[in-house]
Amino acid sequence: MPVPAEVRERLRAFLPEGARMRYVCPIALAGGSACLYLVVADSMITLVSTRLLRPSEPDAVWSVYPRRVRLGPVETGSTPMFRLGEYWYEIDDEYIAVISAADAELGTAALPDDPFPDG
Repeated sequence: MPVPAEVRERLRAFLPEGARMRYVCPIALAGGSACLYLVVADSMITLVSTRLLRPSEPDAVWSVYPRRVRLGPVETGSTPMFRLGEYWYEIDDEYIAVISAADAELGTAALPDDPFPDG
């Protein structure tokens, strides 16, 4: 189910002026109770926390990453998860495609650096 338009509008307030949202999906801190939104914009990836017990109300910026950061691969199992920075995040099955699409936009920029660049 897509993120409702009213929630997307609320999330826009946490992005710099002129930033264009590309992908949005709800996520949760693995093993925790924090509900967040992953917002992939044209220039950055922003995680926005929500109010306690009100997941449709974005509250504060949790963290920001450069757009060149790869989100996947998603580890599938009983609960799909991906790692971003130092944390693992859980997502619903239906949003695995969002993570894959965001990474696909990066093309070869999403590949890790060559471990032997002079070889």
